[in-house]
Amino acid sequence: DDERWTNVSCGVRLSDIGSLSETSMKFEARFDLTLEWTDSRLAGLATGLAPIPSRYLWTPDIRFGQETEVQSDSGQGTDDNTITTWIFPDGRIAYKKRKVE
Repeated sequence: DDERWTNVSCGVRLSDIGSLSETSMKFEARFDLTLEWTDSRLAGLATGLAPIPSRYLWTPDIRFGQETEVQSDSGQGTDDNTITTWIFPDGRIAYKKRKVE
């Protein structure tokens, strides 16, 4: 049954490399993770690309490794005015998270 599963595409972009500690072998980096999927029930809801707070939509459960800070519009690290979820006229959703490690 194809309606039971939602196909989610994933893209990762390394946006910044920060400090590096030679003694602890740790470094800081920022990664932008973008997920895209289509929910046909939302088709026609927007007439163009439109921002929408992710708290109003289903979003995949994303887990990163230890010692990371995740920034998104639905969690710690950002304010309520940050929009990282977009809806397209065809019902496609683009959801972005930033990982700071």
